[in-house]
Amino acid sequence: MDALDGLDRYASAIAELVLYLRDEGHILSPMDQHWIERWFDAGYPLGAVLAELRRKGEQLKKRKNPPRGLPLSSMKAAVAKAGERARLRGVGSRESPTEPAPAEVGLLALAVASVLGAQEGATGARAAALERARQTLQDAAESVDEDEAFCLLLAASRCYYDDRAGALSVAERSALRDAVLADLGEAADAMDPDAMEQTVAELMRRRLREHDPVLDPDRLEGLAP
Repeated sequence: MDALDGLDRYASAIAELVLYLRDEGHILSPMDQHWIERWFDAGYPLGAVLAELRRKGEQLKKRKNPPRGLPLSSMKAAVAKAGERARLRGVGSRESPTEPAPAEVGLLALAVASVLGAQEGATGARAAALERARQTLQDAAESVDEDEAFCLLLAASRCYYDDRAGALSVAERSALRDAVLADLGEAADAMDPDAMEQTVAELMRRRLREHDPVLDPDRLEGLAP
């Protein structure tokens, strides 16, 4: 059971980062799950895997023709190299607890401060969403491992913008969805239905984030020391 709990935590952190990096296909495929389980079984430290996925993913996205959907298989060689190097060094072993890194904990503290500032004058559904985000972030800031700090911020941000989307009127939500589908164009027709729905949901969050950047991960990371 401990191993399963460890794998679930490991996979959840990676899934949040994948959601952040991908521009389409915002769902882990069976092949993605396969690679995550292999990295976990190999003992690759979570921090090393997250750091390399982000580095390699952002590098691939800058290519003229990046791998469609940014599958984990497109980054497996780089992750294996970084993970094995970290495993051999014994850094961040999943059997060894780590102290939160000041810069990462500071990132969550910045997010809490951003939410507190936005709460002044907030009312209704937005006020409720901000309070849920504040509680989540404060709990995380007190106990988070450095490896997961950015991913926990991503999770809090996703939940906040899901709350914001859920508070829209039927007409507003329909208009937002139609705008996202119009941007996707023919690409939406080629997607698996589940992947398409996940992609639409994420792109709706991103549009809401543009108008309400209180938990924009890129903005907050740019403010971190």
